[in-house]
Amino acid sequence: MHLLGCAENQPPHLLITGCGRSGTHAISEALNKAGIGSIHETGALPNSTTVLVAWMLTGPVYSAQYWRGRQHSCYAPVVKLHREPLGAIASLADGFTGCNSCEHSDEWDAASWQIASLWLDLPFRNETSSWTHTGRLPRQKRLALALHYWVGWNQLGDAVATHTAPIESVTTHAIVEHWCGYCAHAAPVPSRCACHRGMDFAAQPRRGHGEPSALTWRELREVDARMAAEAMVLARKYGYASQATQVGLRN
Repeated sequence: MHLLGCAENQPPHLLITGCGRSGTHAISEALNKAGIGSIHETGALPNSTTVLVAWMLTGPVYSAQYWRGRQHSCYAPVVKLHREPLGAIASLADGFTGCNSCEHSDEWDAASWQIASLWLDLPFRNETSSWTHTGRLPRQKRLALALHYWVGWNQLGDAVATHTAPIESVTTHAIVEHWCGYCAHAAPVPSRCACHRGMDFAAQPRRGHGEPSALTWRELREVDARMAAEAMVLARKYGYASQATQVGLRN
C-alpha cells in the first residue's frame, strides 16, 4: 500500500476522513472513549498511534497522491466514512459545521465552504463574497451547494480511501482491525507502522443528529437533476441501494 505523503522512515498515521457531516466528530469521540488517541480536524500528532480524523484532509491527501505533493504527516490506511446521503446533504444545507447556534458559526460555515472550494468547482461562488454570506443563501441554493459538495468530495475521497465504513454501524473495533491489519503487512518497512487496540465503542451521533431527514430525492432532482442522479449512483455504491432506489422512485 502506498504511504501517502511519507518521507523515508516517517511513520504513517491512520486517517479517517469523508464528507463533512458524515460522522467524523462522532467516531473521533468514540475512539477517545475507547482509549485510542484521536484528534478531530486540527492539532499536533504526538505519536505514531494518534489517529487523525478530518474531512478537510481529503483534498490535500488527494493532491499528495496524484500531484506528488508533500505533507507534514503521512497517512495509511485511509478510512472513509459514509452517512445516509439525504441526511448528510440536508445537514450540510442546514450548516456545514453543524453548530448553527454557536458563536462564530457563520464564519466557520464560510471557512468550510472556502476549504472545499479549493478542490471543487462549487456553485454560487460569485454570490457569496468569498463564501462569507453562504449562510444567507435561500434553501434551494444551499441544497444545491450541499449536493455538489457531497458528490464531488465523495469522489475525491474514493480516489484515496483504502477502506470505507458506514457511520450508522461502524465501531472502533472495525476501524482498528483495518489499521492493525495494515500495520501487520505494511510496506516497505512494517516497523514504521504501529496500531493501538483499545476497547470497542460504536459512534454515537450528537444530540439533534441522526434523525431521519425530511429531504427527498425528488427535491434534490428539482434542485439539480444531473447532480442528483450522480448522488444516487454513489448512494447505491456505498450500500444505501434500497434507500436510493425505492425512495428515489417513490419520491
